Amino acid sequence: MHETVSSTVALVPDNENSVSPTALNNSDVRNSSVKEATNVRLVTWQDVCTKLPTIMSSPLFRRKKRSATNNSLNALTMRESDDVFLVHRDSLQDPVDLSFHGPDAFSFGIEEFSSIYHSLASVFVKESCEKDPEENRIKRQADFDWSSYLPRDAYCALMEQLDTECFERSILEIWGYDRDTIESLTQKDIIDALNSTETSAVYGVSTNYARYLGGVTRDESGKIVGARAMTQTWLSRINSERIVPGKYIDDYGTGTEMDVDTFHWEEAFEKNLLNASLYTTSAFYFMSAGSFNKMSRDALESDLGYVIPGYVIVFFYIQIMLGKFNGLETRPYLSILGITAVLLSLVVCYGLASALGLIFSPVNNILPFLLLGLGIDDMFVIMQSWNNLSEEEKRHPLNVRIGYAMKHAGASITVTSATDIVAFAIGSTTALPALRSFCVYAAIGIAAVFFFQATYFVAWFTFDQRRIESRRHGIICCYKVSDSYKVNQCSQRDLCQTFFGGVYSRVLLHKVSKAIILLGTALLFCASCWGFSNLKQEFNPVWFLPQNSYFYKYIMKSTEYFPWAGIDGEFYLGNISLHEQLPEVEDFVKTLEQNQYIGFIDSWYSSFKRYYEAQGYTVPDPEGQSYDAFQEDLSTFLFSPLGAKYRDRNFVFDGDLVCGSPAPPVTASSFFFRYRILNTTQEERAAMKSLKVAAHESSLRGVVAPISPTHIGWEIDEIVEQELYQNLGLALLAVFLVTLALIASFVQSLLVLLCVVMTLVDVFALMHWWGLTIDNASSIDMVIAIGLCVDYAAHLGHVFMTCQGTRDARVRETLARIGPAVLNGGFSTLLAFCFLAISDSHVFKTFFKVFFGVCLYGLFHGLVFLPVLLSPIGPKPYVHRPITGRHANDTPMADLRRG
Repeated sequence: MHETVSSTVALVPDNENSVSPTALNNSDVRNSSVKEATNVRLVTWQDVCTKLPTIMSSPLFRRKKRSATNNSLNALTMRESDDVFLVHRDSLQDPVDLSFHGPDAFSFGIEEFSSIYHSLASVFVKESCEKDPEENRIKRQADFDWSSYLPRDAYCALMEQLDTECFERSILEIWGYDRDTIESLTQKDIIDALNSTETSAVYGVSTNYARYLGGVTRDESGKIVGARAMTQTWLSRINSERIVPGKYIDDYGTGTEMDVDTFHWEEAFEKNLLNASLYTTSAFYFMSAGSFNKMSRDALESDLGYVIPGYVIVFFYIQIMLGKFNGLETRPYLSILGITAVLLSLVVCYGLASALGLIFSPVNNILPFLLLGLGIDDMFVIMQSWNNLSEEEKRHPLNVRIGYAMKHAGASITVTSATDIVAFAIGSTTALPALRSFCVYAAIGIAAVFFFQATYFVAWFTFDQRRIESRRHGIICCYKVSDSYKVNQCSQRDLCQTFFGGVYSRVLLHKVSKAIILLGTALLFCASCWGFSNLKQEFNPVWFLPQNSYFYKYIMKSTEYFPWAGIDGEFYLGNISLHEQLPEVEDFVKTLEQNQYIGFIDSWYSSFKRYYEAQGYTVPDPEGQSYDAFQEDLSTFLFSPLGAKYRDRNFVFDGDLVCGSPAPPVTASSFFFRYRILNTTQEERAAMKSLKVAAHESSLRGVVAPISPTHIGWEIDEIVEQELYQNLGLALLAVFLVTLALIASFVQSLLVLLCVVMTLVDVFALMHWWGLTIDNASSIDMVIAIGLCVDYAAHLGHVFMTCQGTRDARVRETLARIGPAVLNGGFSTLLAFCFLAISDSHVFKTFFKVFFGVCLYGLFHGLVFLPVLLSPIGPKPYVHRPITGRHANDTPMADLRRG
């Protein structure tokens, strides 16, 4: 079976008139170029196209019609044994006797068939021509269907001899794609043909060529006199017989299985037109069936190049903040190893999740930035805890000092990592597959980051500290500096810690400052609540396309020149006995035709009904027609000129469909429809819902479902808002419970939760002010936001519980001990994805905007608002236990500042 699923379209605007001889010749040259220059891997357009029988070689349809009379018709006699075939219809005055004989009975050529066809058509319109105006003759003759007049065997034998042509649609079809004819056309010839031609010169079916034109200009009588654009369509198909294990391609990750030939031809098609755009004098825009998936995927993958500069700039920042500016205490290798811990986490994340069979969503490409931010945060907390060791703790051996540092840092990074993992685990319960996949990947990645930072990084940090204490150079490790080497005093000052513990904490805790901060935070929160309330929930797949891509340009031009063209879709009918349920099928089609959101429907049933009612039969007639007879009639219809286009596109059979034989059982069929123009998200959702209701309420027994590529976005629109708030609520509850369990303070856990909630509200408002909406990408980012913004407040909250003294003294100590790490973690996270601000990808641009807000508001609530709250209402500290044990009186560490 050949499944027609892929169409390729070119939109060809011209500066003045797209139906001029020049524009037509350009289109003809491009059409030939597509068919001749896209041969790839020994595959041609003829190998992958959808084919229909053509009567192009018939003089009748090459605008060189013969004259024919009833006498010429009656003179045709061909016999086969004693069998006689009668052709009789109500429109004919007399029965026509066509007899066929001999072993080559049906091997007459196309010229003979043309004579027969023309004669039958002449008889068919004889009476109507006497009553109707002259202009109706052509239409009636065009509507004549020879498959209903020739005997079935004769017709099928004829079909075997007829050439098949690739299914292409454009106004070039009027002239049969004949280049000599097209090159000789004048402007008047083109205009006349457009206004008078209603039948395809290639396929012999009625065709409305005006629908291939955009920006049409008409005169006072309504005739076409010009157009600004025209479309050309090449319809390809998937050869399912060639889809075997290991020999097919997943269509850009969509799950659609394509045979290799069709996939590579489509790639060659795009390349050919992209190259043609470099030297053509006429602007044109194009797309293919896989363009959207390819463009959105390529946009994400190309922008992954921003990972490298992001990691590089973060490396330099880590080097500045981890080490000191002297040859002994600089830590370039430790900085590199800290980043490799993040890379190892990525390997574990991708490898383990893939091994578990989890799908990889394109949105998962932002994981390198997320894990880098979280990994750096853990790294700075560990280093800050090392720097915060008391003089008494510094007196112990290196391994004991590392233990003391991890005693403080381990608890802090465990709180944040555990809350992040639980938040993403909650997010994995969503009904959105992309969000579910991302949350599982993120949860695995965060667990891996925590593991590698607590083990791998700490181990390398121990080696590096041993290097420093053995006085080996920071870059040339084999070189040992002399005892007389003096480290510069400037490098020994921790300016950030001095700032937080001194100047910043004194200013922050001043009564006036606290009043200003509380009032400003309240006003910010109120303004954010207003902005949040105005945030729209909307998803448009076009946003995922780079604005400089050929597909985006095509969409924009198509909207400009063809504003009346709605969105296409299909209704699928499965496990339905068509013979038994024809009345129900008819009722269902009528329901769809009356639907206010559908502008056009192309139903095989409507054409089937028209085809047989024109021959005097009643349709539907399930009681008067047996199953076998219906299958025969269906086969005849699908091989007729009227029904041929439905054969591959709208039916799936349990067996091979053969002309002249009853159709095999139908396993599935479909109807094509087109929405009218829908202007708002609410209209789109209402339109999709109306079709679902129509399918659910239909009396058809079986599977009935509306399918459209845009339904993906509309489905997301239906559930994303509910899913987002549900996941955020569950994640916030999980954050509170985890912080309560690990910090062991109800008040402190509530304060941390308050900071997280206020940060989220501020970020939602920023999304509205920055032109974002609630969609699939922003929903994922907001789930991530919980994991990041909880870190800033949780670090402060945990350290505050370990400090002794008055509340203000504890706040000052907390800011001095953990403030630099929180600031460095937040700022380095911002640095990691700052390059995404210039990305063409909607996913990455949304990621940047959301996380800019997360870092900005998260740092504000963690380092400004929370300390002010802790000053008057902070909970009591943990019970203090002094250091005791066998290491209490050990020899102090070597003094590195000697001399």
